[in-house]
Amino acid sequence: MAEATVNESAGAAFRRMMLKAAGIGIVAALVGLGSAGNRAAIGAFAGCLAAGVYAVGYVRSHVFRPFSDRTFDSRVARFAVMRIGVVAAAAVAVHMSFGRPALKGYLLAFLVGFAILVITEAPRATKQLRARGIIG
Repeated sequence: MAEATVNESAGAAFRRMMLKAAGIGIVAALVGLGSAGNRAAIGAFAGCLAAGVYAVGYVRSHVFRPFSDRTFDSRVARFAVMRIGVVAAAAVAVHMSFGRPALKGYLLAFLVGFAILVITEAPRATKQLRARGIIG
C-alpha cells in the first residue's frame, strides 16, 4: 500500500513539472519564433519538454538521495547515463528534422528550462527532506 502512495506522488510530481516545462516551452517557442523563426520555435519547445523529463529524473535520483549514503550507486549512474542519452538522441532528432536553428533553440531552451525547473523544485524538495528527517 505504501508503494502505491509513492507512485502516486511520483506521478503528481511528473505532471506538475511537465506542466511547468510546457509553460516555459510556450514562452521559449514565442521567443524563438520572434528571434529566429518557426524552426527555432519548434526546437525551443522540444528543448523545454526534454528539460522537464530530465529534471524530474534528476530531482528524484540526485536531490532525494540520502546525504548519509555517499557510496557509488550504480542504479543512479545508469539512470543518469540513460537520461543524458535520451536528451542527446532528442537533440540529434531535432537537428536532423529541422536544422541548425532548431538545434540552437533546443539547446538554449533546455539549459534555461532545466535551470528554472530545478530552482523552482528546490524548496519543495527541501521541505520533503526535512519532513523525512534527512536534513535538519
